[in-house]
Amino acid sequence: MTGRHEAIHAIDDMSRFRIPVLLTALLAWQGVFGQDIADIQSRLDAKQAASADLKAALADRQQAAKALEAELQRLRAGVSDLEQRKQKALEAMDAQYKRIVADPSLELSAAQAGYREALAALQRQRQAIAAKQQQIAQAGQQVEQARRATDEADRAMDELRQGLDVARAERLHRELNVEGEIKLSNTITCKRNETIAACMERGRAAALEQARQRFSDRLYAAATEAELVARHRGTGDAAPALIDSKVTDSGFRGQGDYRVELQARLRNETSPADACRLLGLKPAQCRARAPSAPAPATAPAGTAEAQAAAAGSGEHLLTVRSNVYYDEVFIDGVSYGSTKLDVLLPAGEYDVEVSKPGHASFRQRVKLDRAQTVRADLPELTN
Repeated sequence: MTGRHEAIHAIDDMSRFRIPVLLTALLAWQGVFGQDIADIQSRLDAKQAASADLKAALADRQQAAKALEAELQRLRAGVSDLEQRKQKALEAMDAQYKRIVADPSLELSAAQAGYREALAALQRQRQAIAAKQQQIAQAGQQVEQARRATDEADRAMDELRQGLDVARAERLHRELNVEGEIKLSNTITCKRNETIAACMERGRAAALEQARQRFSDRLYAAATEAELVARHRGTGDAAPALIDSKVTDSGFRGQGDYRVELQARLRNETSPADACRLLGLKPAQCRARAPSAPAPATAPAGTAEAQAAAAGSGEHLLTVRSNVYYDEVFIDGVSYGSTKLDVLLPAGEYDVEVSKPGHASFRQRVKLDRAQTVRADLPELTN
């Protein structure tokens, strides 16, 4: 505030007018009011930094989720090779078994060991797929949590920006709505066809107009955001109201020059809408609003709340169960992993298939217009 007061005193000396104690006290109080704005700006800066960190964390989690999806695709691609390996081992064991029927002295253990190893490798692959699907589900939850945190930070920043705009407009409104005195000297040149009385009256009116203009300029120059206000200040701004005035000295000089020394008391009246406009803000930005409610948390897919929310969005819960482990569920030809499976899908008809090597596959056409459960029975093949 010291530098600002020095600039104010310099202007006072140059234009030869003064502002009374009332205005000076108000400008000193302005620094206290500015602390609220500084606090809002500090919190906004901190929230922006936190938002940047949250967005970086969200990007990292999204990248990690993509990496897990790629690993899952790689594991699924390996299932076909392992299936072929198991099938060849089974065929080799069957061929050896047929030879044993003709020659009981032959050994079956090597063929059995090859089949057991191929089957175990396939089961390990299935288990790895199931574990990877679990990791993907957890990663999806982490991504959703990070997204909600980022959205909440953005909402908080919007509210802080709104509060900052409101506080700035209120501060400027207070800075411009003050009352004070001004003392100046103004000289005009009388016109040739003008009477002395008319020249004196015009001189006094010109002095009053000069007082209004200087008083107004003084206030705008002393505003906290003076440079911004100057860019939006227009010719249509209301002039300060005259409370009272007194001519302290006057007289003619030289060739028809009339000088008036005037002391006037004025009051500036700027509306809140004008204060908003002078900051380059829209009216809606200068109106305080209630803080928004936090976004509701997303319920797990299997809960009644999630089912109700899904129904409202045109989606329904499809649950798939089977009588075996390490199976794989295909919906319209797309793998959704193994059972137990709960998935939200848009309303419509779907082909559901559950398969497992060594078992008969289960297929069913499902019309999904409400929450449904499919229970698959996969009998073991005798061969």
